Amino acid sequence: MFVPSSYPTQSGWFDSIHPHFGSKPITRVAGLVELQGRTILAGSVHSDAYRDFLRALVALRKSRGLSQAELAKLLSKPPSFVGKYELGERRLDVVELMVILQVLESEFEPFWNGADISLPSRL
Repeated sequence: MFVPSSYPTQSGWFDSIHPHFGSKPITRVAGLVELQGRTILAGSVHSDAYRDFLRALVALRKSRGLSQAELAKLLSKPPSFVGKYELGERRLDVVELMVILQVLESEFEPFWNGADISLPSRL
């Protein structure tokens, strides 16, 4: 649920719905949510490993000299598709990742090995 930082949260409806958030405001900037001093990706919960994965995917796109809109056109998707997964607002499934890598002329193994992703010990 998005509540602008200017929205008064003290004794407001948001506190009654989410009392564990207290009076801390939530702010959102480009897919990131600031909540109680922590910055998280909007939409769903993402690990550090997923953020590292997204950074690597963005770096791969940029290394190919493509804008988000150009990649989206190659994928036959609207530009918002690329923008949303790059910001973490939308998760990619395995099939989507493989198609994106194919369009970016990259195999999975070299991409993953070069991505510098620290996997957690458990999910």
